[in-house]
Amino acid sequence: MASVHQSFAKVSRKVHEEHIELLQRLSELDHALDSLVCYAEVYADLAGVQVVHDAANWLSEKLPAHFRLEEEGILASISHQGSRGAAFAREMKRQHNEIRTRLAAFRALADAFAESADLQQSLIQLQTQGRAFADFAAAHMGTEERKYAAFAA
Repeated sequence: MASVHQSFAKVSRKVHEEHIELLQRLSELDHALDSLVCYAEVYADLAGVQVVHDAANWLSEKLPAHFRLEEEGILASISHQGSRGAAFAREMKRQHNEIRTRLAAFRALADAFAESADLQQSLIQLQTQGRAFADFAAAHMGTEERKYAAFAA
């Protein structure tokens, strides 16, 4: 039993470290989205577009492995802790799928931004979807952090 607890603690620490890095990247994404300004083709400050694009690509590369680590490690252990643990694990997996979907939509917007005919509308869509994605992903990680800490105790 101690071996299972040690394994859970080890994976939990790694996931926690990844959450810190992911939250930092989401914060950088938020700041980059805030820096984007466009007033009906009169004035545009799009210096943050590359940062937004890079963040979307980085998250697309990192999140699948992070989710796999959680699902095969921590969530698999939690799912065996009774019906509440199983329900929590199912919900986190569902949210992982939702995050993947939101990220794919956001990344598609970021990829298509440079080719947009209506810069202002594309900027609004990019900011709206980017913020919604970042807020949802950050809230998701906060929920996981609290639950993982409770199971590790």
